[in-house]
Amino acid sequence: MMKKIICIILILVMSFSLYGCFYRAYIGKRPSDQPGTEWISEDGSIIMRFVDGVGVVGTMTFDDKVIDVYITNDSPTGTWLYLFPASVLDEEVVTEKPYEKWSCSYKSKKKFVATVKETTFFEVNQTIVFHRVD
Repeated sequence: MMKKIICIILILVMSFSLYGCFYRAYIGKRPSDQPGTEWISEDGSIIMRFVDGVGVVGTMTFDDKVIDVYITNDSPTGTWLYLFPASVLDEEVVTEKPYEKWSCSYKSKKKFVATVKETTFFEVNQTIVFHRVD
């Protein structure tokens, strides 16, 4: 019985350690971790800006129509990005469904890749590469 308890404790400790390593791999690389930065998709249709006091906001351009968006990541890892209509910034509680839900891989402080998982404007599993504008 004691061996079983020790095994369970070890598994929990290892799980939390691995989770911490996974989380730390993204710290400092996400747009939300880099105040004052601007990011642009490789095709130029999506622009994200970190705005102090607001967070990450941006625009998406489709068929010459510009759509303002508010961008937030999940907690605590930030591997998911959600794009909402910019109007949610005026709401105390966000009840709208996001335009987009993307799984992100943060390659460096200057590049990340988003894979579309739920969408209004793109195709599921489409990848979008972003670069920080310096």
